[in-house]
Amino acid sequence: TVDASRWTVEQSGNAASDRFDMVYRVIELSTSNLFTLIAGIGNSGSFSLFDIYTHVAPIDIFAEEGVIGFILYLIIIIFSIVNYIKLLKLANTSSRDDLLIASSLLFTLFLFELFLSCKQGSLLSSIYVFAYAAMLDRLVNRLETEKQPVQEEGESLQFPHKPDNLMA
Repeated sequence: TVDASRWTVEQSGNAASDRFDMVYRVIELSTSNLFTLIAGIGNSGSFSLFDIYTHVAPIDIFAEEGVIGFILYLIIIIFSIVNYIKLLKLANTSSRDDLLIASSLLFTLFLFELFLSCKQGSLLSSIYVFAYAAMLDRLVNRLETEKQPVQEEGESLQFPHKPDNLMA
């Protein structure tokens, strides 16, 4: 049966307030000394040490992996955005609608998983954020490599053939 009281405005407000309290508490505990600020409290440390699980991946990453891990997480996000911009430019210069659609879909999935991880995630459960980031990077690298001329030793420059399917 469904507990109807769970879906009241008062219960929703309490749940949001409780989550903000947990976020504040885990940040407070993880920044309590210089070592935990820099290196973090360890994977699942907020739950195993303090019995707190915020369900907010960026906060959990900051608390559990410290400033070092959080900067790496931000770098992945920034590189994904940069890679999407590169893909848009490649799609526009080559007039490739399929590339525009594929890269936009991939980036939308990346953003969806990223936003979802801010509601119900942790570093260990955010595999799709990292998978989509890796796919964006791989697609950019492949397309940029195919644009480069190829030169074997002792031969003149040869341009690679245009593949039938870039997504393969």
